[in-house]
Amino acid sequence: MACETPSALIQAGIGSVILCERPPPCVIAQRLTQGLEGLNGVEVLGATEANIVFCRLPSAIIESLLQAGFEFYHDRWGPNVVRFVTSFSTTVEDVDNLLAHVTRAAVAR
Repeated sequence: MACETPSALIQAGIGSVILCERPPPCVIAQRLTQGLEGLNGVEVLGATEANIVFCRLPSAIIESLLQAGFEFYHDRWGPNVVRFVTSFSTTVEDVDNLLAHVTRAAVAR
């Protein structure tokens, strides 16, 4: 299934229909991947085809993100490997905020 950006995404719920004007989670995850690629010390692991991004971050960046209040799994798949997951509640602003923190931490290394 291709990940596309519809103008209005319709998600059928139990007894209701929800109109969502924001991009679907897979598009948000692709934005995150594109923002992470090329940052100092960051290695994106594999293609982003759904709403999950795996990458390897330096320990200092992981600690900085955790201290800033970001929540994500890390070190379960190998040293410094993190998993970021987007959802229908993840906004472009959420991703841009995370990327700003990663960028600042990468520059401070």
